[in-house]
Amino acid sequence: MSVIKLFRRPKAAPEEPSDTALLALFERDPEAAWDLFIDRYSGLMLATLHHLGFDHDGVMDRFVYLCEKLSENQFRRLRSVRFAGQRGDLEPWLRTVVKHLSVSWAWSVHGRRRLFKSIRRLSGRHQRIFELYFWGGLTPSQVREQLSVEEHGEIDLLVVLDALEHIFGNLDSHQTWRLMSQLMRYRETVPIADMDTATPIVFEPRDGKADPEHALLRRERQRSIESALASLEPRQRLVLQLRYDDALPLAEVATLLGLSLSAVKMSIRQGLDRLRAVLREQDEEGSTPCPA
Repeated sequence: MSVIKLFRRPKAAPEEPSDTALLALFERDPEAAWDLFIDRYSGLMLATLHHLGFDHDGVMDRFVYLCEKLSENQFRRLRSVRFAGQRGDLEPWLRTVVKHLSVSWAWSVHGRRRLFKSIRRLSGRHQRIFELYFWGGLTPSQVREQLSVEEHGEIDLLVVLDALEHIFGNLDSHQTWRLMSQLMRYRETVPIADMDTATPIVFEPRDGKADPEHALLRRERQRSIESALASLEPRQRLVLQLRYDDALPLAEVATLLGLSLSAVKMSIRQGLDRLRAVLREQDEEGSTPCPA
């Protein structure tokens, strides 16, 4: 079960607003309106894409694209709808939008992958981590794996986590909210925890040359990282998981766990420091020559 669902407080079931009221909400509280819209219509969007004949990857690529297009320019498309259909619902309009945007998706692939200016100012590695994490939907551990393959050298998980915090610091609040919201929705649709029952992720080098020895080193390093994570205090480990694996903003982590924002930041800092210390100890032990 997702950690998010375990800690998300049960809500009372208020009367659901009509789609006409939902459209009006985009003028007053667009982020709340978007959350309600996605909860109500993500299933319809996915079903429509499946009905159009796309495979799973094609559906998910287009679903993310649809979310980006519907949320761009402060949800311009949704705020421009003045009539929610004869029955007061958005379904007919949305089905048409899904079909039209699906047609334009292939022509927009390169355009939609433009990095934010603030991210383009960062190093090439930071940009690649941004792509793998936000566009590829990979967890930090999976990003580390892919980078290690691409760079033909062992990359520490801490390098990825530090880079992600640097990336977060270069995004404005709207960019962060939109990216995190879409990423969390994607991972709830394709749960990372269920990856063992799905098609496994294959990490491939960009030059296409596999390195069996390097693959062995990566597996050994992954075991070291898992051991280091297990050594953390439960709250530190949970905070890191919510922040990086579940892609939650700091404020939502604080709300879910009933902590102050400063306590969450301190827990992250202490957790990362602990990981560094444990991994350093493991490296030192591994490099100590065995007695004759």
